[in-house]
Amino acid sequence: MFGITTSYFLGRMADKFFIKKYGSWIGLDHDRWETIHSYFIRYGKWLLLFGYFIPGVRHFSGLLVGVSRLHYLEFAPFAYSGAIIWASTFLAIGYFFGEHCLDLLHKMDFTFTDIIVSLVVIYSLYLIVKVLLKK
Repeated sequence: MFGITTSYFLGRMADKFFIKKYGSWIGLDHDRWETIHSYFIRYGKWLLLFGYFIPGVRHFSGLLVGVSRLHYLEFAPFAYSGAIIWASTFLAIGYFFGEHCLDLLHKMDFTFTDIIVSLVVIYSLYLIVKVLLKK
């Protein structure tokens, strides 16, 4: 809750100045910003609620919603409810399935090399599919 509130207020303070000045460093041009901004106007509150479950989105949603000037009284209920739901979900998963996951991991005999090779193969397949879809 503290993290998303901090990023929200940083977004409110940075406003569009940050986007105009440094947006090109992260591939955020004017057209892309307008697309993101219109998305946040329509779905921003719901993204705060469910964005916690999307890796990477959770870290920037507070900042982007702050930049989009969503009022704090609209921000807080969705952001804090999302934080509580996210934390509760993973605490419950750990509580109910943690022992079973540890048992399963101990029964598996993966080496570090197996994991790295698997990740390289998966990423290579992703790149191949991406190139084929462009054609």
